[in-house]
Amino acid sequence: MHIGTPPPKILESNFKWIKSKHPGIRLLLASDQPKERFPYATELEFVNLNSVGQSWKSIDSTPHSLNFRGGYWLHTARRLGVIADVHNEFPQFSLLHIENDMLLLDDFPFVNFSSLKKIAWLRCCKESDMPGLIYSPNKETSKWLLRNTVASFREHPQFTDMVVLRDIAIRNPLDVDYLFGGSPSSSDEITWTDDDLTWILDPLPFGAYLAGSDPRNDWGFSRRLRDYPPSALGRPSEFRFTYSPDRGLLAEHLQLGKKYRIANLHVHSKDLKLFDVDAHENYLGRLVRFTQMGFPSIVFYFAGWFGALTQLIEAVRAKLLRF
Repeated sequence: MHIGTPPPKILESNFKWIKSKHPGIRLLLASDQPKERFPYATELEFVNLNSVGQSWKSIDSTPHSLNFRGGYWLHTARRLGVIADVHNEFPQFSLLHIENDMLLLDDFPFVNFSSLKKIAWLRCCKESDMPGLIYSPNKETSKWLLRNTVASFREHPQFTDMVVLRDIAIRNPLDVDYLFGGSPSSSDEITWTDDDLTWILDPLPFGAYLAGSDPRNDWGFSRRLRDYPPSALGRPSEFRFTYSPDRGLLAEHLQLGKKYRIANLHVHSKDLKLFDVDAHENYLGRLVRFTQMGFPSIVFYFAGWFGALTQLIEAVRAKLLRF
């Protein structure tokens, strides 16, 4: 889904990636903008949010300045309501929400989600969860998420969508499942095993470790091979990574000796090369080799620098308008 701002390039790249790698998956694109803005979505089902339920507009969150990235935090909060509106249009299906920078690798275990009876998402840190993947088995669980989201934001308008999800899970521990995100110490998360390897569904740390964090956060510079965010429960630096097109992306915990299979990467840096069907294998293999060498690297993205500059201008403009 995408609301509020012009569609980013990574949205197009991810749609093309999923269409190529997972052709059997039924894809929906929901937006409050006209379909003409998504020419690559001609073979997908498009949901015009202005023509269906408007529940998402009932979420009013201003945890940070609305001028930040065109109202970024308000739009991310309202996505949680979009899930309910879209599910109401397709009540016969379960629904998996995928953020536009969430890379589903070739062997992503779609079939395993059918075993879930509750709404499920990813835990990132002790204080926040990650809405990058949200699974809802039916429209009633999507409506439940909407009601609890609205209630949480009304009580805590300073929260972000990530903190709201954590708040909902804490208040309703019997109604929410967590998917295993790579922290060996976690004992309350759903785990799936394939060929004696446990799946890791990356909330953020593994993608940020391999491909770097969002360059807009550091004036165009993206740092690789660091645990990010610092408070993340999963610590990629504690793993040894290997990759081959045949076996996929694997990770072995250095202390425990246990091996895992990584299902997805949260590409926080928005590095489009990872979504390029032709370049993906060589590029991911190269990133994995960097981890084996153990040398942190810093990559500069001009688009990230420009984005950071735009944020600064927006912040200054917002302050001037107050006077």
